[in-house]
Amino acid sequence: MKTNISKLTGFLLVMAALLAAPTDRAKAAELSAPMIYVDAPVADAPVNSPVQVTLHFEAPNGSEIDVASFQVLYRFGIFKKDITKQILRFVTLTSTGLTGSTPPDLPPGLHTLIIRIRDTQHRLGEQILSLRVDR
Repeated sequence: MKTNISKLTGFLLVMAALLAAPTDRAKAAELSAPMIYVDAPVADAPVNSPVQVTLHFEAPNGSEIDVASFQVLYRFGIFKKDITKQILRFVTLTSTGLTGSTPPDLPPGLHTLIIRIRDTQHRLGEQILSLRVDR
């Protein structure tokens, strides 16, 4: 009797693990998030304020970029502040990308921006943009 319970318990644990593990389709869906590419500025290059920024977006097959979902967060330490409204005043945003500049009064130092966009299937793409402003 004890052996049968052990076998049954082992079987149930294996089945639970298989059911909880993501399938290849779920993994593929996770990898099919919108892509955000930073065309300018060049990574790790010092820049002057205002910084000219060019991004382009690519949606996975079967979906489109949801422009209304565009978001920019400013990261300082462990905190993040949504600065999307301030950024949108200085840029042109389309479903294919963004062109424009940062606000002209960006102080010298390292600035980290988290850029987010979703597709029409609500999958989130995220890109970190670090700007080292000299002046």
